[in-house]
Amino acid sequence: MRHVFSYQNLFFLFFKEINTIFNHLRRLEVFERLHDAPLKSVCKTARLERHSANYVLFRKGQLATCWYILLSGSVFMNKQVYLPIG
Repeated sequence: MRHVFSYQNLFFLFFKEINTIFNHLRRLEVFERLHDAPLKSVCKTARLERHSANYVLFRKGQLATCWYILLSGSVFMNKQVYLPIG
């Protein structure tokens, strides 16, 4: 099966992803005082990632190039398990 996307479809998918990210970030305490326009700017540089179980995001000692907000699932780090906020 071949997937073909028009610019309109790509824009819709991008817009939908930005709204999903916005809705999740808006619920976090760290972003609750931020006005919508700056938060939407943050959302435009963010992206949703989905990973299979046991996927390694990064290893100890690696240089951090980004940060993650966990929406579902769990993360094992520093011998502790972390769950999503909210």
